[in-house]
Amino acid sequence: MKYSNLILCGAFFWSQFSLAACMAVPVEQLQITVQSCETVEPRKHPKFANFFENVPNSNQVARLETSYTGALITAMGGKYFLQDSSLSACKTLHQGDRLNVSVNTACCDGGSDAPCILDTSKYISESELAQ
Repeated sequence: MKYSNLILCGAFFWSQFSLAACMAVPVEQLQITVQSCETVEPRKHPKFANFFENVPNSNQVARLETSYTGALITAMGGKYFLQDSSLSACKTLHQGDRLNVSVNTACCDGGSDAPCILDTSKYISESELAQ
């Protein structure tokens, strides 16, 4: 009985530690140089191919479409997701463009929160072309 309580306590502590570690990431102010820009439309993107067939819940589908419509920007240092409902970001961004960005980090713990399905946890909350 004592060992099972210890294991349960350890599992609870570890889950609380993981949650706390996820929530403690500050917003980063960066300047990135665009290497590539990929428009993300969930219904057309290969990462979501099985999702729309297997999820009958229209609320989940609507949430996913809204939160994942945008641009996946590759720059030195990784990939960054930019939510863009107009799908215009990749039409205006070109390789070599420099952006001043505020970058947040999502807690990718197995859920479908943006931008985790796109193999990144970084998303841009504010951006402007650098002078």
